[in-house]
Amino acid sequence: MPGYFFFFGGYEVTRELLRKPDESRNDIGWQKTMVAGAVGGSVLWLVRFPADCS
Repeated sequence: MPGYFFFFGGYEVTRELLRKPDESRNDIGWQKTMVAGAVGGSVLWLVRFPADCS
């Protein structure tokens, strides 16, 4: 459960960073949404994997 906090945090921050100043986060397109999902997944596993292995 705590890992999803980091996933959605990374996902939403990335979506915010990838948008242009004149567009909303919902209008960034599927490519940038996929990048945000990949970043979110990476952040989740960077935080969660060491806890799984110890």
